[in-house]
Amino acid sequence: MESAVLPSSPDGASSLADGQAAAPGDAVVIHPHLYEPKLKPVAQVQPSKQLLRYLGSGDKSTAKRYAEQLDGARKTLQTALDSTSLSETGIQSAVEDYVALLLGLVGAPASGSSQVAENGAAATEANGTQASAASAQGVKGDSPLRKAVSFAWQDAIVGSTLCTFPDAVFELASVLVAAGVWYMRRAASLCQDSASGVASAPCMQANKLLRQAAGLLDYAQTWLLPLLPAAVAEDCNPQVVKALSLACLADCQLLTVLRAVQKGNQPGLIAAIAGDTASLYGSGLQAARSSTAPAAASSKLAHYLRYKELSLQAYAHCFSGLAQWKAGQAGAGLRCLQEGQAAADAAKKAYPDYDKAAPASLTNAHRRYDEILQAVLTDSQLRMKKENDAVFFQKPPQQLPEAPAPKRLVAPVPYALPQAAPGVKEGVASLAAAPAGAVAVEIQGPAVHGPAAAASKTDEAGPAAATAAAPPQEHQEAKQEQGCCTSTLRWLIFLIAFPLVVLLSAVGIVIWIVLLPLKIICCPIGFLVQIIANVVEYMVKAPLRLLLWANGKPWEPRGAEKGDGKKEPPV
Repeated sequence: MESAVLPSSPDGASSLADGQAAAPGDAVVIHPHLYEPKLKPVAQVQPSKQLLRYLGSGDKSTAKRYAEQLDGARKTLQTALDSTSLSETGIQSAVEDYVALLLGLVGAPASGSSQVAENGAAATEANGTQASAASAQGVKGDSPLRKAVSFAWQDAIVGSTLCTFPDAVFELASVLVAAGVWYMRRAASLCQDSASGVASAPCMQANKLLRQAAGLLDYAQTWLLPLLPAAVAEDCNPQVVKALSLACLADCQLLTVLRAVQKGNQPGLIAAIAGDTASLYGSGLQAARSSTAPAAASSKLAHYLRYKELSLQAYAHCFSGLAQWKAGQAGAGLRCLQEGQAAADAAKKAYPDYDKAAPASLTNAHRRYDEILQAVLTDSQLRMKKENDAVFFQKPPQQLPEAPAPKRLVAPVPYALPQAAPGVKEGVASLAAAPAGAVAVEIQGPAVHGPAAAASKTDEAGPAAATAAAPPQEHQEAKQEQGCCTSTLRWLIFLIAFPLVVLLSAVGIVIWIVLLPLKIICCPIGFLVQIIANVVEYMVKAPLRLLLWANGKPWEPRGAEKGDGKKEPPV
């Protein structure tokens, strides 16, 4: 077990706060453990096939060019999001290129609107961080083609449901969430623990990635998710996205805490930062548990937040006790250490649930992280108790001493939408200029799988901007094609079964001839003979009935009325 480094120097702990490069000669090595989510899969969708249904009388070449660019950018983004070897610059470029084209389907930015201001204030209050003016730019979602394309994404944070929904805002929100998940996974891989630990440079890079991920998730939660139904997808649930964003900030600040411990910073400062980090994890856990997504409370993310909340509480209590000891209050310090040990024991009981939650993870991934926490607690307790018994003679109080005020050193990197790509405005105008006859029915979209099924029905009854569907001509062609296939199958069955039916008819004729004398002579049994005769009649007419069925006519066509109002019996 590696020895714990206890505070001994008054250096500041904010060297990671701004994600700056490590100072020359910074040889601090830590053993972190960060949340590593699954990459969010991008389902195969080709927007051009759906968009070109609305090709009107405008410039068709411009519309086709825009639709093809949208296809290419989405395919590039899919490849980027599925790759773990791509650089951060590559993923950022792929996201910006696709979003710049997608804005044509989403609508114009809503910068400066009252709704944007309210959402920004709510986000600032919820996350405790202040967004810059650049991020205060939402979207109106007023494009006439907003619901012209059905996009599909698979959940990865909570569950694995494939969700399909006809809304470009849903696509934009899913792109930002998927990019945020990619940044989190890259940060976790950079800080993957080993026997030699993690140096300062990877920690700095992970710090930057986590803050960028938090900015992407905050933007999706603040500006985009309010425009969508609550149950459109579990990964797009506002509380789930909020929990993921808080996990980013908490993991980012966790790196600061671990570096401060190894550098020997002031215990009061470490306690303040660790207490705020535990609060971030706790707020994320509360958001996950309050989510309407059924599996959010029992997801791997929720178990991770609980496990890390307890371990950071242990750090906060431990260094709060060391601060009390430094102030001459050894008894109060021992009381804080007792509370820290209780939190560490609770964390040990919580991490098996995290490891078992899907996708399962190994205990070795956070073994050194847990060992160092326990080493710091044990070493502090032994030293403090020894000095208290020899010098202070103070009894630990029953009431827990007040902890230092929480101190936050991290904030999300604000995300701002890129400018619309060249040609987007003209391409959308050409598509939106389709004649009224081509866009006459409100879009129903393909079947929505998973939790979006109920929400899509209520959303489809929205304003006229949501009106889009396949032209009536396509429906007629589909029906004709279906009728052609059905007719071919009927005639194939007719040709196979006709010889057997003719044989059955011949047998019926023979039986009818044999029973005819009995029907005339034997009056007492005439009723029974009549029933048999009716059955035989159906046997005789079987070839004709099979021919009518193969021709698509009713099995028993309605009898034509006579002049006296009576109907002919059916054939």
